[in-house]
Amino acid sequence: MIFGVFLRQSGDRLDPDWFSRVAESVHPVHNQQQVYTHGQIGFFSWILHNSATAEPILPVFTQDKKVALVMTGTVYNRTEIERSLSKGSDGFGHHNTAYLFLQLYKKFGLDFVNRINGKFAFAIWEKGTNSLILCRDHLGIEPLYYYQHPKVLVFSSSIQPILKHPEVQKSLNIRAVTKFLLFNYNPGLETLFSKIYRLRPGSYLTVDAKHVGIDRYWYLSFFRQTRLPEHELSARLLSHLRKAVSLRADRRARTGVFLSGGMDSSTVAELVAQTNGDHLATFSYTCKHDSFDEAHYARLMAQHVNSTHYEIYYGNADVLSILELAKEMNEPFCDVAINVATHLLGKEAAKRGVYHIFTGDGGDELFGGHPVYEADKIAYFVDQMPMGVKLPTAKLLSLLPDTDKKKNLMVKLKRFSENLFMPKELMTHRWRTYYQLPELSRLWSDLFRQALNEFDLFEDILEYNSEADGPDFLSRSIYSDYQTAVDFYLRRNDLNRMFGIETNYPMLDVELVQFCAAIPSQLKIKGWFQTKYILKKAVESVLPHEIVHRKDKLGHSIPLKNWLRDSKKVQEFVFSYLSETTVRKRGLFNPGYISHLINQHLARRRNNSHRLWSLAVLEMWLQAHM
Repeated sequence: MIFGVFLRQSGDRLDPDWFSRVAESVHPVHNQQQVYTHGQIGFFSWILHNSATAEPILPVFTQDKKVALVMTGTVYNRTEIERSLSKGSDGFGHHNTAYLFLQLYKKFGLDFVNRINGKFAFAIWEKGTNSLILCRDHLGIEPLYYYQHPKVLVFSSSIQPILKHPEVQKSLNIRAVTKFLLFNYNPGLETLFSKIYRLRPGSYLTVDAKHVGIDRYWYLSFFRQTRLPEHELSARLLSHLRKAVSLRADRRARTGVFLSGGMDSSTVAELVAQTNGDHLATFSYTCKHDSFDEAHYARLMAQHVNSTHYEIYYGNADVLSILELAKEMNEPFCDVAINVATHLLGKEAAKRGVYHIFTGDGGDELFGGHPVYEADKIAYFVDQMPMGVKLPTAKLLSLLPDTDKKKNLMVKLKRFSENLFMPKELMTHRWRTYYQLPELSRLWSDLFRQALNEFDLFEDILEYNSEADGPDFLSRSIYSDYQTAVDFYLRRNDLNRMFGIETNYPMLDVELVQFCAAIPSQLKIKGWFQTKYILKKAVESVLPHEIVHRKDKLGHSIPLKNWLRDSKKVQEFVFSYLSETTVRKRGLFNPGYISHLINQHLARRRNNSHRLWSLAVLEMWLQAHM
């Protein structure tokens, strides 16, 4: 993790003792730290000792001390870069990645980032101009936050150190909180702390005494679609997948895969086994409940790649571990199955000494695998129905009772009807909302209700949607998801940094992502609902038939809605954060409406588990951070 303070006014100097005090207050005892101050810039950084593959994060600077750089991350195409550059006095062969970045910057300027295939966040300070550059990798795998003030700019790969600076006032951003409740995560670049922002992926921020500006160095274009025949395209795709995995392989470290048994993680497991198969470990979880457990597919795949397989039981008592996770979250984000399950898998991996982990995250965006893309295809025709037919039909479907099953036709129809009248301009995101706008108004207390601006809740997503250059609806939706949903998935694996785990995302390899952006949408979703068609063609020769052609993919599911109804332990834990006393003390929400949501859920009239869970997690997070 990196942290820095940049003074914008000339003549001021940083206090090294203040840096040391902040370092002592925000990092665990078992981390090592490095503090460096030089005039108007200061850094400190730290790294977990038990990470087997990570480099120390140390600031580097030129011989004359006029340029300094600090970074976190990994370069996957390092060998390729070093081969293409002089090995002379510039010293490109130096082991330290930060030093490599500094030398590349000296030679090519900031354009060097487009030569990098990797995950990174870095800061460069130049003494002569007293200017600072912050930069984040193409897809935002490494986090980077900043606080902007006329006198100072504070940045970090975690929010907590930023809050330690005396200029930073810890206050809640109500608009960002509302976005979080609407989507179960905050899709914008504002954070839940006022005046603290995420730097957008593929972008850099420049700041000096007079100017602050943000520019993009990378844009994911879907405009040019390939015309390669299907057989050649699938062969090239498999080659790209192999390369993405191979670049991330590390034979020095014991390697593991978080394996669900779905297409994406199974593809990764197979290619990791081919590349670095010695002592491969795979990790999955099992949830013993009808229509929620798919661990048998993970077992089948583990047997296929001959891995040492660890299966972790996920029971209702494990829900309580979210309290520990809320303390580690930079911002609250909710998916009870994925958040807690990823934490359980990470804890098991660290227990087994496996710190180099691969996941299949990003595959749904590469190949059109999200169920919401299917909902879009249906909505295209439903949206053209007369309102006199559409409105009463939707109201009738919304009255359907909830069921205990994860997926069936009734559940899908009810969910579809509830979101049908969200703005069509949201595109795919309309199916990801958890409140109608009038319901949000009822949720907030009188004190905050007037502060809501409905259009502002969608401004980030609408801007992303308008940027997309794809030739069809699916390609534009996928572009938007790379700006929003991908960040949500990355945050859950961020939580495993506490175990010293390095998570690798071959499906988010920048070259692979660019290659797949050129694949026509009709080869991603064939016909109506044949999702991930081109991926299946690419890997059907290397994966078991049962994995490639399975029809019952659930997608990281646990029966929270049932536990909230039937488990006293889960009810007491979750509802304690939603009690009238707690809600009134916080002052944000209407306790009567939250009671209505609870009663509605318990009576099985509606599945409010996502709403109730996000409200509870928000309260846990607020208690930990505010």
